[in-house]
Amino acid sequence: MPRTESSKKSTTVRMPLAMRATITGVGLLGRTSPALASRVGYYLWTKPRRFPVPAREEELLRSATHFTVPYHLGGLKAWRWGDEGPVALLVHGWEGRGSQLGAFVEPLLRQGYQVVTFDGPGHGRSPGSRAAMPTLADGVGAVLRHLGDVEALVTHSFGGAFSMLALSAGVHVPRVAMIAAPDVRFALDRFSDMVAFRGPTRRRLDELVVGRFGTSTHDMTPERIVGHHEGKALLVHDVDDRFVPHTDMLALAEAHRDVRTLSTEGLGHHRILRDQAVIDAVTSFLGPAAG
Repeated sequence: MPRTESSKKSTTVRMPLAMRATITGVGLLGRTSPALASRVGYYLWTKPRRFPVPAREEELLRSATHFTVPYHLGGLKAWRWGDEGPVALLVHGWEGRGSQLGAFVEPLLRQGYQVVTFDGPGHGRSPGSRAAMPTLADGVGAVLRHLGDVEALVTHSFGGAFSMLALSAGVHVPRVAMIAAPDVRFALDRFSDMVAFRGPTRRRLDELVVGRFGTSTHDMTPERIVGHHEGKALLVHDVDDRFVPHTDMLALAEAHRDVRTLSTEGLGHHRILRDQAVIDAVTSFLGPAAG
């Protein structure tokens, strides 16, 4: 059975005024022109925002070795700490950046790993302005192939889905820790709810996604995302996460063959990445680097 623990803190999530105005406008458009609204919605759904990088992350990146991973949409910016041992790869989520997982670098170095992170296509300092799940999964796959032997993955949010889809292509990583990973089936539904898409607009949006990527998000079942993984997994999720519901972790845990879970309280979707108890639990789960 999955193992559950907890730690407590508080968090508040506020939606920027400009975003609220955009969402309201798109929702109103859906009532009068479903075709146009669905195209605008698709544009918003595949256009990640970039956010300022805090000073603590800039300082961490300056201590790394910078390199570029070849990728057909433009080289992906990457950073490495350490020069010996197997690789632990840190994978950010939607609208994120690799340095967001920087609190794991020193603990993993002490475990004997080389630590690598990167900015996915259309994210952070990597090129591009548009992205979607297949694009980002391809980006993770490009990094995994470039690095060769990766022993451990630590992912945040949709980075868990991107990574597991990349692993389904045949790459094996024995230990994966996924923090705040989503049940992807509901990603487009939640976006549609946020922008108040209903009826024809919602159906047209799904048709655009299927036409572009050849599959609906409803086909991205937990079994498809994690059921193929033959290694061990740790799923960490906060019960107060307002971006990805805690119930998503339970669905993924049911589909994985060898999984443990860790539930926290009050850390939300982002502060969980800097919580010492979570960092300790993840590094303990991954264990010392082999070899």
